[in-house]
Amino acid sequence: MLLNRLASTTLLLLLNVCAAVPGAAQTSSSAPTLQDTLDWIAQALLSHSDDSRGWRLDLSYQSSSPCTIKILHSRLYTDGPSPVTLTTIDLSSLDPGRLDQPPKAAVILETTNGKSGILQHYYYNSAAGQDAELYRYLMVFDTVEMKTRATKAFLHAIQLCGGKGSTF
Repeated sequence: MLLNRLASTTLLLLLNVCAAVPGAAQTSSSAPTLQDTLDWIAQALLSHSDDSRGWRLDLSYQSSSPCTIKILHSRLYTDGPSPVTLTTIDLSSLDPGRLDQPPKAAVILETTNGKSGILQHYYYNSAAGQDAELYRYLMVFDTVEMKTRATKAFLHAIQLCGGKGSTF
């Protein structure tokens, strides 16, 4: 009798622990894949670009190494140079806890421990420009709602790629 009572108490305790662990009852197949997440981000960036003001953001990645993304930021001027910035970001080098939430519609990606690791190359009218190595990258969206959704998607992608938190 005592053995049966201990066994049922242990089973109830185990069920309570599993129910308290977030995602313990979920299967990993219910979460979007990395490719699905990056495709959503790419579409969000493209749909929130502002062609009327002459700028757009295009995100791309190779299926063989999806944790390395490229963001092409282009501006089209009819009366002068047309600057283009190509930014390469290794999502595994980003700190998931540093997805800054500025008060406006911006998403800031930052590397772990503030180390350089985001590569930017600038072009002016197809001529080679200047290279820069950064630790932070900023994207602006039309609305705070879209920024919130993009932040959630980037957080998911960074976690899937193994991004680690900063020491301090």
